[in-house]
Amino acid sequence: GGIAISTSQSKFGGSSAYFDGTNDILSTPDSTDFDFSATDDFTIDGWARLDDVSASRGFIGQLQDNNNFFGIGYSSSYQMYYYFCDSGVCDYNHMQSSGYIPPAGEWFHWAVVKQGDVARMYVNGKRIIEKGWKGINYSITGSLQVGYSPYITSNISHAYMKGYLDEVRVSKGVARWTQNFTPPAVPHGLI
Repeated sequence: GGIAISTSQSKFGGSSAYFDGTNDILSTPDSTDFDFSATDDFTIDGWARLDDVSASRGFIGQLQDNNNFFGIGYSSSYQMYYYFCDSGVCDYNHMQSSGYIPPAGEWFHWAVVKQGDVARMYVNGKRIIEKGWKGINYSITGSLQVGYSPYITSNISHAYMKGYLDEVRVSKGVARWTQNFTPPAVPHGLI
């Protein structure tokens, strides 16, 4: 088990990260780059290729404790989701799509974009949900984790990626897309 660099699957560049779904994460220390004020625009996006869609899969998240976290991923119950929870308040800034189930074994682009007081979630450039954003500052003190995401059921749950991730990024201060778009055709940095 574990995380591996895979050359058998990639969206760009000839390799990607493969996660086997068993408590594997890529982690980077907490940074103010991952703090979002109530007025900050931001974009969190990447490419995923799920081995299967029978269980929840985390793409990216940050966990301080059960009351302070964010997570983006796929839930077999809710489909695509994101949660931003501050001091136990998760009611305002979360989205769960219904009706979009990513195809197993195929690459797809996912993005959460916050612009002003609106947040949108996109899959393959198509907006799947839009919701107002409650003005809360997020300053979670925990490592940023790729391949993992906390999410809400009747309490906090944890989802680990089983499949491939490529080109995952956090862009603070910019809402990269505000309407439907064509997903990137080249790696980040070459756009």
